[in-house]
Amino acid sequence: MIERNQFADFFQELTGFEPFGWQIELAERVLTEGWPKWLALPTGAGKTMVLPVAIFEAAYRAQRCERVPRRFFYVVDRRIVVDSSYDLAERIARKLQEALERQDVVGEVARVLRDMAQSDRPLDVVRLRGGGFMERDWVTSPLQPVIVTSTVDQFGSRLLFRGYGYGRSWLNALPVQAALCCCDSMVFLDEAHQSEAFRQTLEAVEQLRMQGQEAKQIVGPFRVVLLSATPRVGGDQVWVPAGLQDDERLRPRLTAEKLVRFHKLSDERFEEGIAEKTRALIEEAPDARIIGVIVNRVHRARKVFRLLRGQGNGRWEVLLLTGRIRPLDRDRLLQQWLDYLKADPERPVSDRPLIVVATQTIEVGADLDFDVMVTEVAALDALLQRLGRLNRLGRRKRALCYVVASEEQLKKKHEDFVYGSALASTARLLKEVCGRSGCNLNWESAHELREGLEGPLEGFLSPAPDAPLLSAAYLDLLVQTSPLPEPDIDVAPFLHGLRRTIPEVQVVWRADLSEEGPKTWPEIVSALPPKSTEAIALPIWSVRSWLKEAKVGDFADTEGVAAEASDSSGSSRLCLRWTDEGGEVVEADQIRPGDILVVPTSYGGCDEFGWDPEAKSEPVDLAEEAAYEEEQVLRLHPALLRQWLEDEVVQQHALVLLQGLREWLEAQDHEQAEQLGMELLTLLAEHARWPWIRELSDQKLSEQQHWKWTLYARRGVLLLGRGLSEHRLSEATGRQVSLEAHQEAVAWLARTYAEALQLPCVNAFERSGQNHDVGKGYPRFQAMLYGDWTPVNAGAPLLAKSGMDSRDWRALRQSRELAGLPPGWRHEMLSAFMLERLAKVEDDLILHLVAAHHGGARPYLPPVLDMQPLEFTMQVNGQQVRCNGEIAPDWLAQTVPKRFWQMVDRFGWWGCAYLEAILRMADWMVSKSEAQP
Repeated sequence: MIERNQFADFFQELTGFEPFGWQIELAERVLTEGWPKWLALPTGAGKTMVLPVAIFEAAYRAQRCERVPRRFFYVVDRRIVVDSSYDLAERIARKLQEALERQDVVGEVARVLRDMAQSDRPLDVVRLRGGGFMERDWVTSPLQPVIVTSTVDQFGSRLLFRGYGYGRSWLNALPVQAALCCCDSMVFLDEAHQSEAFRQTLEAVEQLRMQGQEAKQIVGPFRVVLLSATPRVGGDQVWVPAGLQDDERLRPRLTAEKLVRFHKLSDERFEEGIAEKTRALIEEAPDARIIGVIVNRVHRARKVFRLLRGQGNGRWEVLLLTGRIRPLDRDRLLQQWLDYLKADPERPVSDRPLIVVATQTIEVGADLDFDVMVTEVAALDALLQRLGRLNRLGRRKRALCYVVASEEQLKKKHEDFVYGSALASTARLLKEVCGRSGCNLNWESAHELREGLEGPLEGFLSPAPDAPLLSAAYLDLLVQTSPLPEPDIDVAPFLHGLRRTIPEVQVVWRADLSEEGPKTWPEIVSALPPKSTEAIALPIWSVRSWLKEAKVGDFADTEGVAAEASDSSGSSRLCLRWTDEGGEVVEADQIRPGDILVVPTSYGGCDEFGWDPEAKSEPVDLAEEAAYEEEQVLRLHPALLRQWLEDEVVQQHALVLLQGLREWLEAQDHEQAEQLGMELLTLLAEHARWPWIRELSDQKLSEQQHWKWTLYARRGVLLLGRGLSEHRLSEATGRQVSLEAHQEAVAWLARTYAEALQLPCVNAFERSGQNHDVGKGYPRFQAMLYGDWTPVNAGAPLLAKSGMDSRDWRALRQSRELAGLPPGWRHEMLSAFMLERLAKVEDDLILHLVAAHHGGARPYLPPVLDMQPLEFTMQVNGQQVRCNGEIAPDWLAQTVPKRFWQMVDRFGWWGCAYLEAILRMADWMVSKSEAQP
């Protein structure tokens, strides 16, 4: 049995570090009194370590048969922090997995979590950043404990039934996503003072989720913990650990001197002035090896980076860190430099100074430690966050920081588009308090400065616009996902407040797209669909201007914040809008918020440091690397070979081989094609400049029997290897499954889920599982599954799965036409209608779950009718019944939506969705297991 006093041992074994006193104090408070609403900790004290506390508490209470959260969301509006907290969560999950057989407290916690999951994994880890379809199935079982790191946009939009980036065919997943976010879950909102609007929305959700006669029995825990070094509230709402300064390891972080000097720069040469102050700081602190340079805008960071890089002459290295970078590029940069940057007393010392030019993206959560710093002035709370990266571990007795402001920023009426009037107020305050001689702004003195301000503190803090009131009327619209209301609600104000915000899109670069052949783009990209790790999230207006080759305005590195105006006039280059349904070539003005856009690398706009609208050189195509973990694929195309091969002689040889390979494939001479293909792979394995291309080529050479050459769009060759492609093939083909076996398996799993989650309506799940697919017994549907009327007429066993290749749309269409099924006809429509009319099912919950088990009936099912219905006989609930495929129109138009609203009144908006999710996820898991050959 896990005991409270074992937390310190658990923490040390799990993380490799002895816990700080506040972490032990927090764990004791959580296990005895519950979680505080606000957790106030100084920057550098390790706020992300609330995750081990949450995991320990869940296991502790689960052993005592309490209902506990199973999904832990760590939410912050900085993408780079989402990635760093994901790395921590992965380490936690790995340690728990490794400890399963150990007899210590970590092993005990791991086994409790594994038993909760009823799987072989104690803990899953997911990152939600947007831009990839792999993020849609981020939870496969409602029982699985999982840590989810996410931006405000990605988590918040899912919570409110409007997950960003979902294509039309994925809208049916929205209620499942909302339920998983709001039921049996826990949310840590990091730097909550910067997300005031979303904090208000979470507070409203906490209250509204309990509305419904039986909601409390269904939704389970939903805990929200607000983390901030500078909370906007005080008093009893905020928990501050006792004796922070008494902790010997923390004391240096809180008391080491941070000498801040203020400098005014000219408006005309602001970026040049920042570069000059950086050089001056290096001269003043010659022993400093890691120099932080932080500015407020992405393009400004790029300009300062270019200036410092051009002025180095080998005296220093320069690194650019923004949130507007492809995650794979970010990982490479951090892999190269993180050992020098991280807050670690044993980090190596670089031979030359390393200048890190960054944006707001490193203000929160990033565990970086600068020896000295130059920062553009910002609102007081943001500025103090930046100072939290300066001398983070207190290893230097004194650390210098230059705060710079332009002449314009010092004007009393200056309004910054990121920080509003707070920037000018803070600039004037620092000019008065610090000046050129400097003042100490460590944690202690910064607290005293805040307390001694004349006038309200709000005037010095980042703007925090209020969210609109999330009312029942709004939720009645948001909960409707089949179909979406028209016009629909924009959830952005609930995430970022009532202010002018900029929606974003995701941009992916591909080298095998030719500007001359946009008609072929959808087919080419379908060979290897985009992944989130090769995409950059960008303001939609900036992307539109860039596609028009017009002036691109600057913007901040936070979600939802407004930007400078961009030029929107002129003609546009084309791009490919990609959804789970395929691709559509569009112009700039046709781009919609949340779009995933694929563009040719010939457009430029990106380099190894991220977004750069002025860049003309081609960025590296990262598709193979992005897909590597799930799908080992090589696209062979002339443009890609030129990227992969540095040596021109080898490059020309490879192009000749590729041309010959294509010709032999077109001639269907596979022996000759294989010979040339082997030679080409050998070249890539030996000479490719990128390690992932060399590794893939080596893999193909060693697994020849497993790969297949396929031409696509007659513009290149696709090489399929082992991985997700084969998994998808098995899922697509699968095997025939009887209707009885499928329904019994779903009934058992749904009941198992409901019992494990301590839900009161266990029998309803079992009965709905036993009957959810009875509509598939309709003869026309069976003829479609068999692809033939003969076995149907001969009384063959009823099928739930056909075993056909679901990707073969031509064969599927032919079998549907042969069966005479109208386009769009849904089996769950007939299932619910049959149960209500024939089986005398009296429980409205069962009828609703059956009608909604593919995402419909919220509130409507599609009105697709068979105008020539067939009579048939089948067993329903153990009774032989006779019926036909005729469905009453008034039942579709009135009974189904009326029942949906009754379920919402009974179980609440999220409770109703959670009940649907239990049955739907049971159906998904059973179908997945049935797909295995």
